[in-house]
Amino acid sequence: MRREVITDPAARRVRFAHYFTLAYCLLAITIALILRDTALFATTEFRNNEVGVIAYYPANWLLDTSTSVLRATDTARSGFKTVIEVQVLPFAPRMSARNVIDSLTLARQGSQQDYHNLASREIMLRNQDVAIINEYQYVYAPNDPFLQTLSTTVVGRDVLVIRRNQAILITFQTDARTLEEDLAIFDRFLDSLEY
Repeated sequence: MRREVITDPAARRVRFAHYFTLAYCLLAITIALILRDTALFATTEFRNNEVGVIAYYPANWLLDTSTSVLRATDTARSGFKTVIEVQVLPFAPRMSARNVIDSLTLARQGSQQDYHNLASREIMLRNQDVAIINEYQYVYAPNDPFLQTLSTTVVGRDVLVIRRNQAILITFQTDARTLEEDLAIFDRFLDSLEY
């Protein structure tokens, strides 16, 4: 059996048209994925020269600087809104990092329902600073008489860095159901933070 070789120019054009279509589809899918990632991971720069904090928070989050150095909230989320907050606290020479963590724990136990400290450990940040991470959880029940809502378990993480007689406190709080997704956002924020 002999195989016939196609020498018809029209058949050759059709074959090249198929190859071109496949290459065009692959290129379009690649561009679409790049645009999707750009939109999902877009950030906005925050700079506070007075305190010396530079960070990149998610572009579609609400920024508030009235109560702390930076407070970014994911307002698009229903239920509990994910929060990333940066505070700069005074730190006396006789204080220890544990004093700051303990005072936060006492304040939250009085104001948050079913507050529980989960774990506390030391880590090394990307910029080689030693930080203390304190993880906790509590129950969030919105106090709205017009809406009957279910309570939400909130998982929080405090990252405390002591530097130049200041305690830099980075707080992250999110719904326990979306912890894995939001933790990636917090890790990117923490990597971009300069102080």
